[in-house]
Amino acid sequence: MRLIGGHDYYDCVLAMGIDPTIMLVRGKSKSISVEEAGGSLLKRRLVLKPEWSTERNEVGIHNIAVAFCGKVYRGIQGLHGLDKPEGIWSADRAQSFVAQQKKRSVEVNTRWFDKRDKMTLEQWFTPYESSGDLREYMIANKISILVEEQVLQHEERYFSVNPFTLKKIGFAKAVDPYTAFQELSMWIGGVLGGTSPEIVTIKDDKTLIEGHGFDNQFSFRGPRLA
Repeated sequence: MRLIGGHDYYDCVLAMGIDPTIMLVRGKSKSISVEEAGGSLLKRRLVLKPEWSTERNEVGIHNIAVAFCGKVYRGIQGLHGLDKPEGIWSADRAQSFVAQQKKRSVEVNTRWFDKRDKMTLEQWFTPYESSGDLREYMIANKISILVEEQVLQHEERYFSVNPFTLKKIGFAKAVDPYTAFQELSMWIGGVLGGTSPEIVTIKDDKTLIEGHGFDNQFSFRGPRLA
């Protein structure tokens, strides 16, 4: 697989070889509305309990969801008061992180849902197959990766499209480099049908002659001698 644009954590697997027929073009700034792709992946969120605190420099959490090759992964980053935000992609690490910050607990916020529709911390961190609408959108638009991050309630939610920023959110803890590279290769080469440039067949004789070093007056060896 060829990788174009930026650098990410799974790029190290390129040392094992490149298949030029499979290509992933990445960018940092391209984004779309979540509604365009079928809706938000962060309708539920992890919250610290007590949710509100009067403490200064409180360590908070920032919710993240990644649609990666047809699967959805949910994680968090520890924010506020940390020198470097930590990407967290498992229930055990989320609990130990909160314990280190002397918070009571972390749980899935279900305030806007039926109380009978509760979700455990383990369920929230468990990857799941993307919805039919999201999968169809990604296939139709040849997208391999979508990233949604928590925003303020009044702000528009959006997906980053094929970004090269998975390393920054610690996604290697969810999918290791080798597996990520393999899944991308299979998704792009199989489900998306590859994204390599189409081969252009030239049938015009004049163009073919010039492309091989000839023109109307001289051969590729040089001008004819009298």
